[in-house]
Amino acid sequence: MGRVIALAPRADNSRYHQGSTGPQTPLEDTSDYHFSTPDRSVNCSTFSTGTPTLACRIADDSSNSRRTSSTAAGCKWASDLVILDASGPQHGACAEEFPVLYRSAIVDYGTTIAVGRFSCLVESSGIYCLESRSKTGFSSTAKGYQKIYANERAPGALLGTIDSESTTTRTDSADDEDVTTTTSPTR
Repeated sequence: MGRVIALAPRADNSRYHQGSTGPQTPLEDTSDYHFSTPDRSVNCSTFSTGTPTLACRIADDSSNSRRTSSTAAGCKWASDLVILDASGPQHGACAEEFPVLYRSAIVDYGTTIAVGRFSCLVESSGIYCLESRSKTGFSSTAKGYQKIYANERAPGALLGTIDSESTTTRTDSADDEDVTTTTSPTR
């Protein structure tokens, strides 16, 4: 997964500093990053105060999201939130702690947005996000939320794009040793 996310074309981060606190409220400029998938099924915001965190509101609010006994009193539990930080992903959180903004700029399909420790690949099949320290993350696809790992094999639909654009050639050097060269597309 990590290789596929890293090789995708990169979004220009300068476009992702606006969002709104509600679906119909005006856009505001912020210092954090906010982005959406083209179909608006996923909205994400970064939080730089305290522990760097990526919070995403996803279309899956399944029962896999469980409140913990340490959840603060008065917490408005949001089972459609995914929180990603150095300890890995967490499905579900207190909405007031992680206010993901609406109407943020769209990351095009086939593009990765990289912000600090976080990289998210947006594809028509879903969104795939990793945190660099924990080397874990999550995907949100038609199958719902799933924890992912940087070192695991990417789904076939994602591999086809990268594998068809990278080429491997074998040549003989003057010393009769095989030299293998892998060329990735320039993005």
